[in-house]
Amino acid sequence: MTPKGHVHFKTDNTGLYEYTFELFENRDDIVIFKNTRDFYQSEWKDDHHGIMTRYEKMFMEKGETIKYIEFGFK
Repeated sequence: MTPKGHVHFKTDNTGLYEYTFELFENRDDIVIFKNTRDFYQSEWKDDHHGIMTRYEKMFMEKGETIKYIEFGFK
């Protein structure tokens, strides 16, 4: 990853999202730029041109939200 690069992490798995967020919160070398438990209801949904994977659609139809964290390294 280039300096000042950003990683976009999206998941339908609540446990994975919570675990990842906890790891990031406790590290001094990671910066969280954006974080939401419901990506498609957030202000950032249009940043990704409305691209939704078939898995996202499948899990959203089951009532699951898509979680999102945008982060980088110091």
